[in-house]
Amino acid sequence: MRLFKQILLFSLVMLSLGFVSIALRTRITGQNSALEICPSATKTLILGDSHARTALNPEFIRSSSSSAQTAEELEYSYYKLKRALKSPHSLENIILTVSYFNFNGPIDGEAEMMNRYHRIVDKDFYQDKKAYGEYSAAIYFRHLMDYKMPAFIPFGLLNNVIETKAEPLFIGGYELRQGSLIGQQRALDAAIQRHYYQDNKRREISVLRTAYFTKIVRLCEQKGVMLWIINTPLHQDYRALVPPETISHYQKIAENGEQKILLRSGEKVQGTGAAGFIFLDYSALHVPDAFFFDYDHLNSEGARFFSQIIDQLVNQR
Repeated sequence: MRLFKQILLFSLVMLSLGFVSIALRTRITGQNSALEICPSATKTLILGDSHARTALNPEFIRSSSSSAQTAEELEYSYYKLKRALKSPHSLENIILTVSYFNFNGPIDGEAEMMNRYHRIVDKDFYQDKKAYGEYSAAIYFRHLMDYKMPAFIPFGLLNNVIETKAEPLFIGGYELRQGSLIGQQRALDAAIQRHYYQDNKRREISVLRTAYFTKIVRLCEQKGVMLWIINTPLHQDYRALVPPETISHYQKIAENGEQKILLRSGEKVQGTGAAGFIFLDYSALHVPDAFFFDYDHLNSEGARFFSQIIDQLVNQR
């Protein structure tokens, strides 16, 4: 009889925890759905990593908003885009910054990526990570927490409690940077190592990242919005150190879309392809050193200058 009461009490406690956990998860889902990646009046949505976050200031691009986030990889930009296009919207353009390193294998810090983005990815994301061999311990843990563990167990409840206090780290936006680090060799070396090398070996091209780029292109085509792929200005010292193999892969992908490649002199080379995006390569655009924050990011002056160029192109169509 005593054992029966203990089992009954344990079951009631677990059931109560289950109801609380489900209620918290429902609350979290509601809060997340209310978070605006794309405000309703937006016609041009800016996505991408820190290159978009520092180079494209919505203040100087008409009817635009930014959801760019530092270190954001293409698979996460895809899920942001998917979310932004799910509800009724006035979007006409998507600007996505894609630099040479964005097709490389993942950079360290996937635990942070999961902390930011697990609230907007779905089961397909985890399946893709497995299929393409990028299923790290951090991704496995988050997959376990969000999909494998029953929501009613105490650990799941604890996870939900933490989630209610978590900041919407995936939202992003424009980041104003002041000053310039040009001339500091350590800043250049650190950027090249971080983007293109791991343990002194060149990072391999990521098949998963390439596949998600294609998903982004197809989603924009399905939803009838124009996709602008932009390679933002890079300092000439940075460009000189980009591995040729990385540039070659990047150019092959860019050639599949309508191209407007802007050379250093400002000369335009135009062509058309089958894919539904416009490619703007400004990596070699002549920009004064004073407009760079570091060797691959613009500061506030550079962002104003560059954003006005993009505004004229995007809003003339």
